[in-house]
Amino acid sequence: MIANAGCDERGKIHGGQAGDQTGGEYRVRTWYDRPWDAVLRPKRKDVAEIIAEVSENAASNPFVGYDQYQRLTYHNENVKVGYHPEKIKTPCETDCSASSTEAAISAGHRLNIESLKNLPTNTYSGNIVSRFKKTGEFEVLRDSKYLTSDKYLRRGDILVYEGHHVAVNLTNGSLISKSQTYTGTFPVLPKRGYYEVGNKGTNVKRIQLFMNWALDARLDVDGIFGVKTEAAVKKFQRKVKIDVDGVFGKQTLAAAKKFKIEVK
Repeated sequence: MIANAGCDERGKIHGGQAGDQTGGEYRVRTWYDRPWDAVLRPKRKDVAEIIAEVSENAASNPFVGYDQYQRLTYHNENVKVGYHPEKIKTPCETDCSASSTEAAISAGHRLNIESLKNLPTNTYSGNIVSRFKKTGEFEVLRDSKYLTSDKYLRRGDILVYEGHHVAVNLTNGSLISKSQTYTGTFPVLPKRGYYEVGNKGTNVKRIQLFMNWALDARLDVDGIFGVKTEAAVKKFQRKVKIDVDGVFGKQTLAAAKKFKIEVK
């Protein structure tokens, strides 16, 4: 399944009424051969998940429609709701490349990744590959197996027909191996220290970012070690089979440095 923004309610690229009048302007549909020239694959699992989640929620929201000339009104409304498009209640418009770029920008803001937060909103299908690659957060896949079938696609992959169309893949393909891991840099960890409920600061933010990356914990990255962060640390400790005390100390830090994510 993919999130696909294709045309307005009249089958045109602009001039229609704001919002999705038909349920088909921006929608979830089955994969199809556009054809595709490239796949932009997030290096981090949490980035991939937020890109897919944002795209799916926007495509399911009747207030988000299609219009190339009004493509940034969706961005403006998404900013107002904290990059959670399911909360948008004002009719607005997007297009294929703007919606996919907005998903990556949303991941940047929700995970505090500067290069994604700073993606230009005027990104379009002709330059999206180069701009996303420049962030350092994406691989560019051009092997035919990724372009001619959905079997090797991962949730959060971005499909590109350069100069023409962009869509976001929402489901893992049938031939994605569970042994495959997400590569690339994961969030910077504290160099040392002992962190528990009540602690605050940059290193707590790093712990929260790591838990979001490793567990899809969806913690607010606020630098406050509260009960939700403690619960995420305990979940991680159980996963790697070490003492479960909710404290991010030496043993947990060592396990985090070795941790790899498996595709689910």
